[in-house]
Amino acid sequence: MRALEITLTYDNTIHFIILAGAANEEIIIDAMKSGANDYILKEHINRLPFAIQEAIKKRNILQEGKQTIESLEFLSQIVEQSPYSIISTDMEGRITSWNKGAENIFGYSAR
Repeated sequence: MRALEITLTYDNTIHFIILAGAANEEIIIDAMKSGANDYILKEHINRLPFAIQEAIKKRNILQEGKQTIESLEFLSQIVEQSPYSIISTDMEGRITSWNKGAENIFGYSAR
């Protein structure tokens, strides 16, 4: 548990798989709550490659999500800083948001 704590303190993006000789339900629950990705008993070591693959998949999904958020934030900044009027509407045609360019052109504040 101390190794898990140190690892996650250093870098919480590192995936942590515990390989143990015996099962202790309380320790397993504590480890998973603390951030371990998996808990494998030595007698089931053949599960290790699958646990590693799952950890890699989770890492890739998290990285893709982070990149998507960064891209959306970047695009949001572009829209907000544009001197041109950019207005979004819902399916019924009601205005849901507009940028500073629209505020300047129409003279109404979005806030």
